[in-house]
Amino acid sequence: MADIHITSIADLLAFANGSSGTGTSEDFLNVYLDKDLDFALDNGGAYANTDFAGCTGITGYCNFYGQNHTIKNISYIGAANWGFFPSLGSGSTVRDLYLSDLNVTTTAEKTGGIVASWGLNSYIINCHVQGVINGGQYVGGIVGVGASVDSSNRYIQYCTFSGNISGSYIGGIMGRNQGAGWRYSSTYIQCCGVRATLNSTNKVSGVGCWQESPGSYSGIYYSKCYFIGSLYGNAIYGIADRLDSASELYAVVESTTQDGTVNMVNTNVIYDNDVATTAGYTVTGGTPETSAHLKDATYMRTTYNWSA
Repeated sequence: MADIHITSIADLLAFANGSSGTGTSEDFLNVYLDKDLDFALDNGGAYANTDFAGCTGITGYCNFYGQNHTIKNISYIGAANWGFFPSLGSGSTVRDLYLSDLNVTTTAEKTGGIVASWGLNSYIINCHVQGVINGGQYVGGIVGVGASVDSSNRYIQYCTFSGNISGSYIGGIMGRNQGAGWRYSSTYIQCCGVRATLNSTNKVSGVGCWQESPGSYSGIYYSKCYFIGSLYGNAIYGIADRLDSASELYAVVESTTQDGTVNMVNTNVIYDNDVATTAGYTVTGGTPETSAHLKDATYMRTTYNWSA
């Protein structure tokens, strides 16, 4: 099948609903976003009221190359699982894509800024989402739910979310990692950041929520990630509720549920103790540091552009 190039919202909609010759679970696609798109302004605002349900026609293998372009002002109100890709098959890659001014409201089980239901042996690399996501059960700024089977891995690398998320189980990057009992099956979240307010009716984590216990030779691995913002819920975790391996993780929880406790889980989660003290919440786990030290840390300053 020939490569697909997207140069307009009309092209995007044709790709999304499968009318550009795509849409079966056997499709092997290489898709390129060749320019910035804006639902509010392109074609004289003709698409401003479009309810974009995501790329619902694509259920199989797909490599989507954003080429560092931005899609602005996507909106959706409904009851379906929502992601830019509601479902994405095994072996897929989404990379170098920016979504800004996203505004999504759904009551569905799975909601993610890039992918709602994520396949096996897949990659999401250098994708950035900014906006508002109001979801139902499992909600993530990048991925709603990732599913596992034996001998499969998934990678989220160099991704960010900024804005606001609401739902039942919320992670700033991933809402739920389904991995219970599977062997040789791991999830890697690396070099990702969140600056957001996350408002949960149940469990909330700055980066990854509801991380199920994997089987033998498996794990959930976090490295070089940060959360900055506010966390509200019944069970609150600075980075994640499970950390099988953790390195260079940073949490600055500026506010949280009244009289709440924020669990950092692992000593490799470095948290801003000055901010915690001022906000008046209790911290369990983790390693305290001062605001001044975190702002001066070479890694934080150069990698995350943390302003003093």
